[in-house]
Amino acid sequence: MRRPSQRLDRGTLSELNITPLLDLCFVLLIIFMIIAPTLEQSIDLALPEASDQKNTGVETTPDAILQVSIDPNGQVYLDRSRISLRELELAMTELMKRKPDAAVYLRADAAVRYQDLVGVLDLIKRTGIKLGLATVPDER
Repeated sequence: MRRPSQRLDRGTLSELNITPLLDLCFVLLIIFMIIAPTLEQSIDLALPEASDQKNTGVETTPDAILQVSIDPNGQVYLDRSRISLRELELAMTELMKRKPDAAVYLRADAAVRYQDLVGVLDLIKRTGIKLGLATVPDER
């Protein structure tokens, strides 16, 4: 009589273990979720370079420079006196007629709403006057 074998006859394994496949899919999903936001924000722009030079290329005489300021409440000032946007546009147009090389230095508070700042920038662009932005020097 034949002795029973210690080995069981297992045959071929017809089931596929998908655990490593799921691990790989989750790792790829996490990688794509991390990379996707950076791909959307990488717009190819040629940005201007900042310089520490004092000469900004705007060559004007002191009487041809207007100083426009915007306070945190959105109020516009022309050389320390409060002014409406319409009056500011008229003043800049008049200055451009008298002195074509005129310039405006725009000083805006850090707390100014972008809407107020863009409104003044659009007005300056419409008049065609040169624009300089006043900033705080970098303390390095």
